[in-house]
Amino acid sequence: MHPFMGSMPPCRITAVSPAARRRPTGFTLIEILVVVVILGILAAIVVPQFTNATTPARYSAFATDLTSMGRSLQIYMIETENGIPDGSSGNLHADLLDYINQGKFQRPTPLGGVYDTEEPGGDAGPIGGIGVHFNNGDYPGDDVLLEVDELMDDGNLTTGAARKFGADRYYLLVPEN
Repeated sequence: MHPFMGSMPPCRITAVSPAARRRPTGFTLIEILVVVVILGILAAIVVPQFTNATTPARYSAFATDLTSMGRSLQIYMIETENGIPDGSSGNLHADLLDYINQGKFQRPTPLGGVYDTEEPGGDAGPIGGIGVHFNNGDYPGDDVLLEVDELMDDGNLTTGAARKFGADRYYLLVPEN
């Protein structure tokens, strides 16, 4: 017995098969595909719920923006003793630059379309106001505008302070004081 081996049993050398030496340590293609399918199913369940959650927020943002701009018009009319100036769709009248945020006015609304101001007797009827001109097929539909109208008015597109005019315009009427 060798002095360094002590009482250890003799070492056996066993042959390792070539298949055992090449045994993979990662995931198989089938395992990866199963995980991808499961994640796809979960995404198909969760994503529509998040999409539906944004719809009421868009309606509320639209109503808030329109109401805020309507109040700004009232302040303008009180301070200047002028009526509502007529603007063109998406372009803020120069007289209103100190009252309404031009960047917000020129961007599309949360529901599509562009903001517009109308003097009394214009597209918004005898009172005039601030509203939205929907064009190029971006009209959200009467059902959407009814829900918005319930948030800011009486829930009727033909009465109250917020009304639909024509096939593609929705205005918050701002009476002169």
